[in-house]
Amino acid sequence: AAILLFILLALLISTLLWSTYLKKKVKTKTSQLQKEESGRSRAEFALRMSEQCFRAIADYTYSWELWISPNGRILWTNPAVTRVTGYSIEEVMQMKDFLADMVYPEDLRRIKNIFQIALKGSSGSGIKFRLSRKDRVVIWAEISWQPIYDDKGTSQGIRSSIRDITESKLAEERIKHLDAVLYAIRDINQLVVKEKDAERLINGVCQNLINA
Repeated sequence: AAILLFILLALLISTLLWSTYLKKKVKTKTSQLQKEESGRSRAEFALRMSEQCFRAIADYTYSWELWISPNGRILWTNPAVTRVTGYSIEEVMQMKDFLADMVYPEDLRRIKNIFQIALKGSSGSGIKFRLSRKDRVVIWAEISWQPIYDDKGTSQGIRSSIRDITESKLAEERIKHLDAVLYAIRDINQLVVKEKDAERLINGVCQNLINA
């Protein structure tokens, strides 16, 4: 009887010790999982915030922004493309050669050469050219660009920014024309004072007005 009692007591103690051990293991594992879940939640939250910040900056930038791959294809563009070109994001993304589809023919070769240089790793800004919108209206645009690299230094293409400068370009041309008119008026005044021959005076006045 004593031996049986001893055996039962030993089993009870063993069971209690095993139960305590299991509880500690479960508690430790639970704490570990909670920490991992908390870490994932923080990482996911940081990722969502990063994506939202990117969208807030990129989608609401006034200029037309593009990410162009090393082989010259558009990888991403922002909604401003529609305001600038009249094309939707989907239409532009499907273009096999967006430069040929949108750049004014007389400017196409120059802009293609610039893009080829840009894709070799250069940066630049202030390049003016003409764009043909979807509605065939020709506008003036200005482009700047910057190369993109990953963490290993491998080229990921270029990021370019294009803005519509039509109004400022037209204003610039109007100023040039007004300057030309003022110079013409000055030359005509001088001609009136100096020229005594009526026929030469008329011809000179007409020539100045034509040049203006």
